[in-house]
Amino acid sequence: PTRTAATQPAGAGLTVIGDPDQAIYSFRGADVGFFLRFTTDHPDASRAELTTSYRSAPDIVASALQAVAPATLLPGRTLRAARPARGRVVLHEAPDEQAEAEWIAAQIDQLLGGASFHSLDSGRADGHGQGGLGLNDIAVLYRTDAQAGPLTRALTRAGLPFQKRSHDRLARRAGVQEIVAEMRLTAAAEEPRGPACGVPDTRKHPSGTPDARELAADARERIPAARGCTPDAHGVAADLAPAGQGPEVRDLVRAAVRRLAARAQRGPAADIRAAGEILLPLAGRCGRDMHRFLTEIAVGAEADALDPRAEAVPLLTVHAAKGLEFEVVFLAGCERGLLPLRLPGDTAGQAVDPAEERRLLFVAMTRARSLLLMTCAATRNRYGSDRAAGPSPFLAAIDPALLHRTAPRRPRPPAARQLKLL
Repeated sequence: PTRTAATQPAGAGLTVIGDPDQAIYSFRGADVGFFLRFTTDHPDASRAELTTSYRSAPDIVASALQAVAPATLLPGRTLRAARPARGRVVLHEAPDEQAEAEWIAAQIDQLLGGASFHSLDSGRADGHGQGGLGLNDIAVLYRTDAQAGPLTRALTRAGLPFQKRSHDRLARRAGVQEIVAEMRLTAAAEEPRGPACGVPDTRKHPSGTPDARELAADARERIPAARGCTPDAHGVAADLAPAGQGPEVRDLVRAAVRRLAARAQRGPAADIRAAGEILLPLAGRCGRDMHRFLTEIAVGAEADALDPRAEAVPLLTVHAAKGLEFEVVFLAGCERGLLPLRLPGDTAGQAVDPAEERRLLFVAMTRARSLLLMTCAATRNRYGSDRAAGPSPFLAAIDPALLHRTAPRRPRPPAARQLKLL
């Protein structure tokens, strides 16, 4: 017999899926304890363990499991790779962050078979790539956004196109709030009851102020007064046209950018245009649903400037790489002070939740399908001074037989010695 709603147990039909060892968002208030307590809250729930990895090669899976094992939230877990090829895990130690970045750029060049005539002429690449790899099949991950500087410079010098994505919230980007405020004001003005409520059309803005931020502040003040609602996205979105019946959100973004940039001074106008480019991917996904667009920004949607179709090497923080996968992954800065992360003022050995830092390493390693190259620097400039680094202590948990260490680079002889040799 079919159960009625009154006789069904609480949570009937509910399915929860996830990997506690990939819980890396405590800095946002996420608590993996809710997931771990699920069977306690729902004792009748059945449990199925997914023990096959269809992404990564066996050596990568084994190394990642060993790295996270000391802090795993699933003691005794098993995970086998479905891919037949063994894969490869490489560890490279560089003298500093510049040398690390140059090595990464050179390796990418070799994997591609040479990205320029200079690569071929200099002998850095032989013209034969590995497995038909493209630029977007190779990703460079790092723990903090500050690491991106040397990497972008090295890739630029090597003539390798790249695209950079950060794990930043859209609402915090310069220019985003101004565009959103302009879109809110326009939406309010274009509704039939907008003018009756005294909401002016932004296309006839009377203030003539050249600063977009002042305009947006003025808009935020006038919308609630005219509409009788709160100035947050939900309050304004509640009275918008139903999803699918309004204009394309992407067109509204572009129109708001044009109006704000025309009124803004040179500096703010550049911020507005850049923010518009950042908002367009989300606007495109929202179609004509302005309510969804405003809601996603209000609840913390992230900047998503990464186009998987672009022929460019993706540069991402490890957090931003969650959920993605690449044939080849470089993990830069796999070293003390970054994994685990040590912030200014921390005492020796102190880190931001070492267990979660191990899980972060596990996430980073399992983004790779066939080749994982981890790098570290002996010294790295952080917070304005050179600091000793070296390999991350987390790597000690990995069987040395799984790690292919590159040969140490011989120091270049002094210039005077080179002249004598010539």
